Amino acid sequence: MGKIQKPQIGGSYIKIRAPFLLLFLVFLVLGVYYPSIFGEINSVDDRALLTGLLNRGHIDLWRTFFPQGGRYYFRPLLGISFYLDQTLFLCQPEILHFENILIHCVNTLLVFFLVRRLLYRNKQEGDGIIPLLAALFFGLHPLCTEPVNWISGRTDLLATFFVLLAFHVLVSNGSHFKWWRQILSALFLFLGLLSKEVAAGMFLLVIVALLWRESPIYVLGWKDRITRSLPFAGATVAYAWMRFGVHVARDRGLVSALQGAHGAASIPSYIKVRGMITALGFYAKKILWPFPLNFAIVEINRVFYFALGILTLMVLIWIIWRKRNAVTYFLLWVIIFVLPALFVAVNRMAWTPLAERYLYTSLGGLSIAIGIVLSRAEKHIHRAAFAVCLLVAFFGWQTTSRNVVWQKNLTLFEDVVKKSPRFAPGHNEYAIALLSHFELASTLAGVAPYRALAKANYAGLTSSRSFEEVVKSYLNSGNLPRKLRKSFLRRLARDLDNRLIKAHDETERLELLQKALEVQERLYRETKNPFHLYRKGQLYLGLGDKASARECFGLACKKSHDYYTRPACELYRTANCHKSLDTQW
Repeated sequence: MGKIQKPQIGGSYIKIRAPFLLLFLVFLVLGVYYPSIFGEINSVDDRALLTGLLNRGHIDLWRTFFPQGGRYYFRPLLGISFYLDQTLFLCQPEILHFENILIHCVNTLLVFFLVRRLLYRNKQEGDGIIPLLAALFFGLHPLCTEPVNWISGRTDLLATFFVLLAFHVLVSNGSHFKWWRQILSALFLFLGLLSKEVAAGMFLLVIVALLWRESPIYVLGWKDRITRSLPFAGATVAYAWMRFGVHVARDRGLVSALQGAHGAASIPSYIKVRGMITALGFYAKKILWPFPLNFAIVEINRVFYFALGILTLMVLIWIIWRKRNAVTYFLLWVIIFVLPALFVAVNRMAWTPLAERYLYTSLGGLSIAIGIVLSRAEKHIHRAAFAVCLLVAFFGWQTTSRNVVWQKNLTLFEDVVKKSPRFAPGHNEYAIALLSHFELASTLAGVAPYRALAKANYAGLTSSRSFEEVVKSYLNSGNLPRKLRKSFLRRLARDLDNRLIKAHDETERLELLQKALEVQERLYRETKNPFHLYRKGQLYLGLGDKASARECFGLACKKSHDYYTRPACELYRTANCHKSLDTQW
């Protein structure tokens, strides 16, 4: 790698002992993500994941690592980690969230060590502020909130952990080459592939690094390049054999990535290429300025991001052709690890075409590039460091706020429907979150009438029969205030009327008429409103009891002065009281 200037501030080197820097990093990351520990189980994927784990008796290790037939995902190491959570901790949500935070914290430390090793050949000079700022940029970046808070997002955390670890070992093997280090680095790549497919970018990154003069592992001579890349090729082939065997075409995940899923296979190729360029423009902007943050990104300005994607491609081609230095190598890291997300965007492989978590691994490369840029600021190191400090502080504040949003499904999906108003699955999850709050309110201690109201509302969202049972149980208890009793009776009367309109079975119809009659009688006793006498008359007609109907109509005619008074009087005076309920309505 080319010579990098040692940063100076105030005419002297910044010398802070590494243990203090590491403690500071851990303190900040854990502090910012502290709210995430107490987050709910996300209703998207997490709930199904935990339910499956808790109902699993044992794990078949052979089938986990050597599946029979095709699979959509092949992430056995991720599955093993969740199985251990079930065995050791019974899938306690707090522990699952804390594990995600710890993995992200370790990844942040790996970024620190990588920048430190890349910038300083002499370990005595490596205790500077630049590695700290680069690591903080990664650790506190708002894009990390999705993979960290989402339990299912652990797959990105694990894959990035092994990629960073593999690269760290590879860089440490540059000055004093040892074959065991090269093999160890390839082993970490293999483990990354078993965590998520995106780790395959590491193999491409190694090939580019061996050819890139300013990369940290550049070597002269094709023989050395080929031999040093062999362990990584072997790791990739071993992974492919475990996943595909000799039946590559059976792998639904690979087929979906190349051809498309859920109807995407029929989309013309030129439209897919345009969509990938648009997605590239979107991710280029997102990684630099991640706002607005959204768990369900389904709508973007396609014209703007297509133009931005074209510009990104042009800049990328230019820097590869004219600016092949250490910074651009790590910008290539960003592009390489975002490539799989471009296929996801056009091939309908996930519940949303675009996602913030897909940038997590790329963010590691961008953070390293920022560290190198800072080291070359020379006379402007004060201003550059101060600017990055301000950006990191702003990102940390935004990340903390976003972690609070992720704590509850209600706040998360309220944010989703606000930012993606036409996304039906988001509205569905929001409705589920609202429903759970009705259920929670019905169980909380406090004023009894409010518990009754919440329980009735919750029952009404589930079924009419449940609502009827809950309301009747509270009415019969006699513990409700008069105002709430009247409210319950009116809602029950409306519910029974709606069920009467839809009833086709005669037995069910007669049963509903009798129930409605009882409710109207109770309403009249509570309110003394003659309208309920008029409704009783209508219901008696439906039951065929003409005498009772005529008596109710007579009382309504005598006691009321409203829109229904005249019909009540007419029905009372005439002998033609055999009209059906439907005609009277």
